Formats: sequence, structure tokens, C-alpha cells
Amino acid sequence: MCLYVKNQPTAINVCHIGSLDASILHPREVMKTAIMSNSASIIVAHNQPIGRTEPSQEDIEVTKRLVEAGKIIGIELIEHLLIGDDNHQYISLFLAHVLHSSGEKISASLSFLVVN
Repeated sequence: MCLYVKNQPTAINVCHIGSLDASILHPREVMKTAIMSNSASIIVAHNQPIGRTEPSQEDIEVTKRLVEAGKIIGIELIEHLLIGDDNHQYISLFLAHVLHSSGEKISASLSFLVVN
């Protein structure tokens, strides 16, 4: 989801569809719509292939790459949600402290907040 300055949506886009158990995502695919819709920030979300809401190392790395790409082009990643399939659970990488509101990265040691 692409957002304007006051967090009003400017665009909602499916930028990538992975295979059954994996996905290779590049920041340019995510940022393209944000750039074209003149967005100030983005929220990204994806389902976990195995259904668990615990972030993988790849999830953390993609989040870090999106933060770095956003810094370069001036589009802040404000949230990355991982959607599970057990009881409609999801995890916020922002609330799990993988992503700070300032966009700064922190270590991969996580305390998980899973929401039903």
C-alpha cells in the first residue's frame, strides 16, 4: 500500500506473486508503484508460505533492503506485515522491533508480537 504525506492511501498494488514455497523480491518491484503514485511511505504485507507468522531470515533481509532503498529515494517503509494462516494471525515487523519508525534497522533478535 502506498501512502501520501498524511498516511492517506495513494495506491494499492500486488507487485509480486511467488511460487508455492518461495519468493524472490527486489525492492524496485515494490518501489515502482510508490514512485509512480508520488507516495511518501509504504506498507508491505505478504503471506507466509508455510503459514507461520515467525519471520524468516529472508523476511528480515528483504525488510532491510526495502528500508535502504526507501532511504535513497525518499519513500519510508513504515510497516511490513507477515500474514499466517493459523487463526488469522499476523505479525508486525515494526512492533517486533525489526523496523523502527525512523526506518533504522536493528538486530535480528526478535521478540514476537502475534495478533489474532
